[in-house]
Amino acid sequence: MALGGSLIGADDPHAIYEQVMDAAVALMRSQFASMQLYHPASESAPQSALHSIGQLELLAHRGFNTETEEIWHWVQAHPSTACGIALKNGKRCIEPDLANLRQITGTADLNVYLAAGIHFVQSTPLFSRSGKLLGMISTHWDHPHQPSETELRNLDILARQAADIIERRQTEHTIRQNQRGWRHKSRRCRRRSAAHGWRNRSACS
Repeated sequence: MALGGSLIGADDPHAIYEQVMDAAVALMRSQFASMQLYHPASESAPQSALHSIGQLELLAHRGFNTETEEIWHWVQAHPSTACGIALKNGKRCIEPDLANLRQITGTADLNVYLAAGIHFVQSTPLFSRSGKLLGMISTHWDHPHQPSETELRNLDILARQAADIIERRQTEHTIRQNQRGWRHKSRRCRRRSAAHGWRNRSACS
């Protein structure tokens, strides 16, 4: 299931993210899905091993309850979540049986997974065509599961489209910011020109 060109170019980003989630669940035959936006670490923020990589912000999901949505609204590069591991390593993370994964045994995130009914998860980074990290797309199952190669290939196609969507939105945001900056600069120049002209006229009178 791929996204049509008309959807990719649609004006409502939230509607697009919801469509991405529908496609992810259908392609991967999963009970849950999430899409996250990557925020690089701020230069002014404390540069710990985790914070220096940046964070993921939840954009859309399928199947999360309210508590899970709130807990995972922001995710760091922590080894107790699949998306955190994928963020840290820059490549897909597949965890086929969370309940028996020693790496996260006893962690708060494992409790969140199990309370939400999630027992398997994969997280795939979203990269721009130039290789810039843009976000993450994850799918989750309520039972131990190993996705097929066909499912992963289809997910990679969807991930490419999702990355293009995010990059397009970011480019549009940058253009709007630049336009506002140009308009503000133009108004300031006009005000200075008007004030300069008034002073010249006053000197001649």
